[in-house]
Amino acid sequence: MIEKILKAKHWLIFTIIVGLPFIGSFLFMPIMAMSGEPDIGIIIFPFLFVISLIGMYSWIWSVATGLQKYVPSEVKLKVNRFKVFFMIPLVYILLIIITVLFAAFSEDFNPMIFLAVVPLHLFSMFCMFHNIYFVAKTLRTVELQRQIRSDNYIGELFLVWFLPIGIWFIQPRINRIIEERESPVL
Repeated sequence: MIEKILKAKHWLIFTIIVGLPFIGSFLFMPIMAMSGEPDIGIIIFPFLFVISLIGMYSWIWSVATGLQKYVPSEVKLKVNRFKVFFMIPLVYILLIIITVLFAAFSEDFNPMIFLAVVPLHLFSMFCMFHNIYFVAKTLRTVELQRQIRSDNYIGELFLVWFLPIGIWFIQPRINRIIEERESPVL
């Protein structure tokens, strides 16, 4: 699966991350308006959000772990820390979705529960920034084939951070890396 994502075209990844949720929400808005049931949106929009997140998180995981085999042996990237920090936002998002759905359908919901979420939210943001940093650093390390400093990958950091735009620039570079490394040397 990781190899397929690494070899995917940029437009396909963009479609999964941005296109499907956008088209889905565009199609379901009139249905909600005509049906007179706005509660349908409470189920549909989180589902569309989850599709986008699955695409984004799959891409981040694939780049961060799939490109490790192309990292030079003398460079040590902290992949295990990335894997731990990768899981924390996923757990956080799952808890938020469950909490919001419970709040929407329960009359006994205590809004003070959201206060307990604040520390987890802040730590989850930190983990996401770390994941963005790790993907940018991994990509640039593979491209340069040496130990790098932060000024070597600051552009990639912003491209990953703004992934719907950055995917158009980053994914073709990843495709080129894969093609160069896998093509037989003549």
